[in-house]
Amino acid sequence: MKIDIALQDLKNRLDFVNRIIEYSDNRLKDLPDGNLRIQHQGNSLTYYCARESRGDVNGRIITDRKLIKDLAQKSYLRKVRQSAMEEQKAIRQMLKNYPELQLENIYGGLRDDRKELIKPVAWSDEEYAKQWLAQPYQRKPFRETDPNYRTLKGERVRSKAEAMMADRLNHYNIPYKYECPILVCGEIYHPDFTILRKRDRQILYWEHCGLMDKEDYADSTVLRFNKYSKEGIILGKNLFATFETGRYPLDTEAADRLINAHFI
Repeated sequence: MKIDIALQDLKNRLDFVNRIIEYSDNRLKDLPDGNLRIQHQGNSLTYYCARESRGDVNGRIITDRKLIKDLAQKSYLRKVRQSAMEEQKAIRQMLKNYPELQLENIYGGLRDDRKELIKPVAWSDEEYAKQWLAQPYQRKPFRETDPNYRTLKGERVRSKAEAMMADRLNHYNIPYKYECPILVCGEIYHPDFTILRKRDRQILYWEHCGLMDKEDYADSTVLRFNKYSKEGIILGKNLFATFETGRYPLDTEAADRLINAHFI
C-alpha cells in the first residue's frame, strides 16, 4: 500500500502544530500579566506595561529588562498559538475529507485481466518500482579473473562489501540496479548501485570505495566523483559513498544508517 507523501506530511504537520499549541499554553501560564507597548522617541525607546486585569490602556513605564522580554515573548506566543489553532482546525478538516483510496493505488487493485486492457496514468510506488526494475540494461561484464561473490538472492557482485550492501538493500525492500551504466562527461561509468527511492521516485547512486588505502585508487575515486558532479550527480545530494581500507572494512551498521537516512 502506498504511503501517500502528502497525507503523511499533513499528519506530521498536525503533530508539529499540536506540540506548538501545548508548548505555548504551558509557557503562557508562567508569563506575567499585562501587554507590552513600545513608544519610539527619536532614537530612544520607552516601554510600557498595560495591565489587562485592570483595564489599563496606556500602562506604566517599565525598565525591568526581564519583564520587558517576558511581555514581548507573551505577545509573540499568543500570535503563534492563534495561528497554530487556525492551522490545526484546517488540517483536521483536510484529513477528515482525505480520500481513503489514493488514485495511485487504483491500478494495483485491479485484476490482471483488467490491467492488460489499461494504460495507467498513475502508479503506486510498488508498481512504479516494478516497472523501473523491468527496464533492461547492460551490466558491466565480468572477466574470468574477477572474484565471484554472491548475494543472498544469488546475484553476482565484485566484493564481499558489495554483497553485503545488496543484501541490506534487499532487506529494506529498496529497488536497485547493480552496475547500471550512465554517461558521464562522454564516458560510460558503472556506479555500484543505482537506487530508486520509492517515496519520491528519485534516482540515487551508492558508490563503495573499497581500496582507499591505495593511492592510485583514491586518486581515481576523486577524479570520478568530480566528473559525476559535472553531470549533476553531487555527493550528499543524489550520490552517496561508503569507504573502507584493509584495516577498516565496511561496517554493516554504517551501511544501515546510510540506507535509513537517505534511501527509504
